[in-house]
Parts: sequence; structure tokens; C-alpha cells
Amino acid sequence: MSAPEAPAPAARSSYEAELGSVRQRLAPLSGQTYHQLLRVTPGTAPAQVDRAYRFLARRVEDEGDDPGWRATQDLLREAHTVLRDPERAALYAQMVERSESSSAAARERQAFEAEPKVDRALKCMAEGRIGEATFLLTWAEKLDPTRLDVPVLMSVVDFLRAPRQHREQDARGLQTILAAELARQPNDWRLKLCQALVLAELGDERGAQALMLESPDLDHPMVRLVRSTLRA
Repeated sequence: MSAPEAPAPAARSSYEAELGSVRQRLAPLSGQTYHQLLRVTPGTAPAQVDRAYRFLARRVEDEGDDPGWRATQDLLREAHTVLRDPERAALYAQMVERSESSSAAARERQAFEAEPKVDRALKCMAEGRIGEATFLLTWAEKLDPTRLDVPVLMSVVDFLRAPRQHREQDARGLQTILAAELARQPNDWRLKLCQALVLAELGDERGAQALMLESPDLDHPMVRLVRSTLRA
């Protein structure tokens, strides 16, 4: 894909401010387990996990409403989603315990933690939270360098950050990148939604609609963005 035109100074400043705020809040938390994030121990009952989450979420809410604090709330929610489910909580506790003495188990745990961050990055992209999306994808790539989708999703971030003057040219380049990755990962619904967005930008309504319908969540923010792009 040809290099996008540099974003306008105001847009660049806004992006950098958001990314800086998210980095400031999340970077110190990047090495913590979900238990440490919620200040609970493995085996904590779901009701207590709920109470711990609500307490911490309220504290974060009271401290501010900048992008970094919102990203912190999202991270707490990620931990809560895992630890409030007894099955997933037990699986995660086993991974954490084994990761202390096994590099293979450590990689398994890191891959487990990378997945929700990639998922949330896609939502952030669709909602215009591009700085947070950048941080999450960078974090996911550090956790699991074997993921093939992260560099491609970073290309989508660059596409969304670029000014609209050359959007069609950039869309065609991104379409090629996505098509190549989908040939290798044909069941990756996130990449399909990104391709749907590109097709919507290029005016291919039929192609965009077909890919949208393959999403497991038809109310996903990226689905809504594709629909609004088709209507524009």
C-alpha cells in the first residue's frame, strides 16, 4: 500500500495525545495477571470478583474521563469477564500457575491475554479510538508475536488515521493486503469486517454486505461503521 499522506497537525496531535494517555495508564499494568488487576486471588468466588470489579471500576470512573482512564476501565472489564466465569477462571489460574515454571505455559497464557486485546482494538478502531487501538495491537503483538493478524490490523489503523483526500487509493492498497491475509486465514471474521469496510469505501455494497453477514455479532461497532459508510 502506498504510504498515506501525513495526517493534518490537529489530527496528529489528537492521536498522539490519546496514545500518550493510554500508554501512561496501561503500560504500568502490562505485566499484571487478571488476578492482580482486580486484586483477587485464584479461586475467588464470582460474587467477590464482581464486587472487586465494581469497586475498582468506580474508582477509575471517579478519577477522570480521559482516554487513558477509559482504556483502564476496558482492561478491568477484560479481567472481570474472565474471572467471573468459573470455567475460564479455573483455566486461567492453571495457566498462571504453570507459567511460573514453564516457558510454553507462559506463551499459552500470553496468547490467551492477547486475544481480547485484539478484539477490543477492532472495536476501538470502529469507534474512532485510534490511539487506544494502536496501543492494544502493540501490546497484543508483544504478548503473542506469532499472530499474523496484528500487522494487518495495524495497516487498517494507518488507513483510518490517514486524511480522506486519497482514501480510495489507500483503500485499494489495503484491499490487496487484506485479501492476501484472508487467503491464509479465511475464517478470520475480524479481517473480513475490515475488508467489508474497505469495500464500502470503494462503493462495493454487495461485497461489503456479504462480508458483514459473516460477523458473529451483527451489532459489532465495525459492522455499524460499515453500514454508515455504505449510507454516506
